[in-house]
Amino acid sequence: MSLNLAKSSFYFSIVLLILNQKRITMRNYILSGIATVSLSFLNSCSECDEFHIKESEVPKAVMDAFRAKYPGVTVDEWEAEHEDGKFFFGAEFKDGGKEMEVHISPDGTSVAEEK
Repeated sequence: MSLNLAKSSFYFSIVLLILNQKRITMRNYILSGIATVSLSFLNSCSECDEFHIKESEVPKAVMDAFRAKYPGVTVDEWEAEHEDGKFFFGAEFKDGGKEMEVHISPDGTSVAEEK
């Protein structure tokens, strides 16, 4: 039960981060709550703590941190992830023909390559 509550909080945080880039109205706040509940029901397995997001939904601080470290690289896939009690954004891309994945903190202060 507490795991589902933690996941709901995780999804709600992601939705709020995405909406934070836009004007938050009561309608958007209610829609984010509905989306959070829907996502938590759809994604109820214990190892599923990530989901794909559009590049337009990635916070500006995360995009800026990625572009600073990997200029000119196009991301194939963005994910919002929760692992070991930490929330971050994941970017999968190819750099010089090598497939890579990085984890970026929501405020953009930490960029770590996944090994």
